[in-house]
Amino acid sequence: MNKLKTVFVVNPVSNNGRTRKKWQKIAAALQSRGYDFQYIFTSAPLDAVDITRMALREGCELVIAVGGDGTINEVVNGFYLQGELINPNACLSAVPMGTGGDLTRVLHFPRHLDGICNLLDNPEIITCDLAHAQFHNWQGEPCERYFLNVADIGFGADVCVRVNRNSKALGGFLSFLLSVVGAIAGFQNRNLSISVDGISIYCGASVLSVVGNGRYFGGGMMIAPHAEYNDGLLDVVILKDFKKAELLYNLPLVYKGTHLKHPKISIARGREVKIHSEYAACLEIDGETPGLSDAAFNVIPGGIKIAKNKISSLRSKRHHLRLPC
Repeated sequence: MNKLKTVFVVNPVSNNGRTRKKWQKIAAALQSRGYDFQYIFTSAPLDAVDITRMALREGCELVIAVGGDGTINEVVNGFYLQGELINPNACLSAVPMGTGGDLTRVLHFPRHLDGICNLLDNPEIITCDLAHAQFHNWQGEPCERYFLNVADIGFGADVCVRVNRNSKALGGFLSFLLSVVGAIAGFQNRNLSISVDGISIYCGASVLSVVGNGRYFGGGMMIAPHAEYNDGLLDVVILKDFKKAELLYNLPLVYKGTHLKHPKISIARGREVKIHSEYAACLEIDGETPGLSDAAFNVIPGGIKIAKNKISSLRSKRHHLRLPC
């Protein structure tokens, strides 16, 4: 029934291990409805990168990540090899089951069985920008990674470390909120120098500096409310020398996306962003912490094709088939 040769890349340990059980029920339901697809479980960090590359080389047209934002990021990186798309016509999609789910807030990936069926039957295919980051891994070696959503240096990366280290049994919102409060309590501002398209825009203390291709991070914080996936630009949001109490007081504004008017916040847009830190600082990319600053970012306009649900389909069938529990 599905139009594209499809492979699901499933992270069975995401969502505290609940993804494996949910996926087994989903796969059985899809097979009973006549859908033709393959699925492969990941078994180690970055395994999804290699699985995706293998699938694309074997002619796969649609790769669907099943897991959290980190799993989606690994699949995104699997679309590229030595700086080039393996198959420019292949599409990325996702079934979000992780803690954050920030990409789904804009890209409308399916969470329920009816949405997955709609995606396979009649996907809406769009072209999205991709961001590319250069940094150093934890061993101090030069490293690079593509990302679809948000990267940051500052307390956001500390939040990510806390979320990934602790149990996520409370769900995305509470897991991130508790980690945010804990990170604020122990965080110290970093001295950063930031340039956009070769022009210095800030030099000083920063609690959080974000480079956004997407709008949301941290389990629902609309950190870059003006970011668009198809405008050929990266959005830079700099939270300067906030005091801890001041940051905590203004936190609700970030969830609403109304924080940009604060006098200690600066914004910019551009194609290339460089962030230099006085001391090495943790870098977060799409819910993972792959390394440290300094970091350089550039946008790749139209860098990946996305298959997503049509909003009208989601609304019309929202209460029909549900995701197996």
